[in-house]
Amino acid sequence: MPISKSLAALLRPVACDPKAPRARRVARPKPHSVFPIALVTDSSVEATNPRDGASNPARVLEPLGAREGDSEHAGASARVQRTWYDRFMSSVAPNRFTESEFLALERGSDRKHEFVDGVIVAMAGARPAHNILAANVTASLVLLARGRACATMTSDQRVYVPTTRLYCYPDVIVACGERRYDDGDPPSLLNPTILVEVTSESTEDFDRGTKFLHYQAIAELREYVIVSHRERRIDLFRREGDGQWHLTTLTKHGSSVDLAALGGAISLSEVYNGVSLEEGLSTNR
Repeated sequence: MPISKSLAALLRPVACDPKAPRARRVARPKPHSVFPIALVTDSSVEATNPRDGASNPARVLEPLGAREGDSEHAGASARVQRTWYDRFMSSVAPNRFTESEFLALERGSDRKHEFVDGVIVAMAGARPAHNILAANVTASLVLLARGRACATMTSDQRVYVPTTRLYCYPDVIVACGERRYDDGDPPSLLNPTILVEVTSESTEDFDRGTKFLHYQAIAELREYVIVSHRERRIDLFRREGDGQWHLTTLTKHGSSVDLAALGGAISLSEVYNGVSLEEGLSTNR
């Protein structure tokens, strides 16, 4: 989408409200490491250049195929990760930008963008089934979070991972205890307790692989939930006391996802209630 304002205009200082109820703002730590990243985009997603005010359609990358890494979601192999990176770099011109340029673009745009390894990607709308799944998960988590000093947030809340410089918008977020933010405008959450991603054709491998590697760098993150758009399936990754991640996959009718961080569970039937996985798909596909 064309950006109407110049970068110089976007970089004007923007005042931040210092009053954030039940939250504390902290300065962003200086990043010290970056994971190799590759992105898969829908045809409607654009790679945006905030320097020249233009947005150029990103070439669509054919999904790598979740089946290749299905047996080892928690530790996606270096071979698979390198394949992601190589395919991305050979398919999309690697225009790289600074965090300041990304944040300036976010302030001046009415669209959400993700920032991964210096690449800015505009986010597109999702299919009906995806939206219903995200809403169902949100509704279930809101009920579990009540009375536990935890807040449930939607995909409008940006998350920042300082050590890997990832800015993203997870589908659902739960943050327990004191919530910490960076000094951005709007502020990015630094310490989520639970993150939920609903997969799509274009993002499934990224959600299960490289993105999860980024999320593991969040010290406060206790559980990562992946809801499948392909089948009635939920994958729960839980960080154990020794720092290792344990995977539980749920597919059976009547099974539930036990969320230790909330002391409760959400059922598979709740999450997929009223969902037709084929809803909104083109008959020409």
